[in-house]
Amino acid sequence: MAQRKAIGPKLRFEVFKRDSFTCQYCGGKAPDVVLSVDHIKPVCEGGENEILNLVTACSDCNLGKGPRELSDDAEIKKQQRQLEDLNERRLQLEMLLKWRQGLSSETDLKVQALVKRMLALDATYGPNEKGEKDIRRWLRRFTVEELLEAVDISFEQYLEHSEGEATSESWNKAFSKIPGVAHIRKESAGQPYIKDAYYIRGILRNRVNWWARAERDSVPLLLKAMELGVGAEALKRMAAHTSSYSRFEAEVQDLVEDASVALEGA
Repeated sequence: MAQRKAIGPKLRFEVFKRDSFTCQYCGGKAPDVVLSVDHIKPVCEGGENEILNLVTACSDCNLGKGPRELSDDAEIKKQQRQLEDLNERRLQLEMLLKWRQGLSSETDLKVQALVKRMLALDATYGPNEKGEKDIRRWLRRFTVEELLEAVDISFEQYLEHSEGEATSESWNKAFSKIPGVAHIRKESAGQPYIKDAYYIRGILRNRVNWWARAERDSVPLLLKAMELGVGAEALKRMAAHTSSYSRFEAEVQDLVEDASVALEGA
C-alpha cells in the first residue's frame, strides 16, 4: 500500500490559489468553510502529491462525513476538532489575503502598462485617480492585450491636436472610448459585420432623435440585413440621409424582407 506523504503548506497554497479558494465538489468558499486538499487518484491506488492530482475540497466533502451528532464521550474530541478548524480557518484566511494581494499587484502592473502606452502616444495629459479606477474596471472585462490594442486605435481615431498638443477634450474622448473599442473588436472576432453595424449606429445617433428602443434594436437589425447580403455601404448612405430612425428602420426592414424572399426563391 502506498504511504501517504504530507502535503506541504506551499503546495496547499498553490492548489487553493488555482481553485480560487473554492471547494471543487460543493462550491463552498474560504473562510466560510474549512478547506483541505483532496487526491483525485487516491493514495491507496498510487496517487501522488502532484498538483495535477490535487484538488481543493472542504472538510465535509473530503471526509464524506456530513453533519452528524457526536456521542457524549466524544465531547473532548469535538472541542479539539473545533479548535483545529478555527486554526485552519485562520491559516486559510491568511492564504486568501496573500492571494488577493498578489492579484492586486498583478493588476497594478497592468494598469501601469496601459498608462505607459497612453503617455507614449501622447503625454500632454494622463489618467487621474478616477481614470486609473476606470482602467481597473476595464481589466475585469478585457485582457491587457485587448486594451492595449484598443488604446492604439482609440487614440489614433479620436485624438486631435492644436498648436502641436492634444486638446483636453479629444484626450478625454479617446480615453473614454477605449472600452467601447475593445468591446467591438472582441465581438467582431465572431461577427464580421459588427464594426459596420456599430459605425452605422453612430451615424444615426448623430443625425436623428435617439431613444432606448433604437439603442436596443438597431445593431441586431443591421446585422441581420448584412448577413442577408445588404451591403454595408448602402446602409451607411441610408443612415447619412435619413430624417428619422423610424423611417430608416422601416426601409431596412423592407430590404431584409426582400433579401429573405430572394434567398427562399433561389
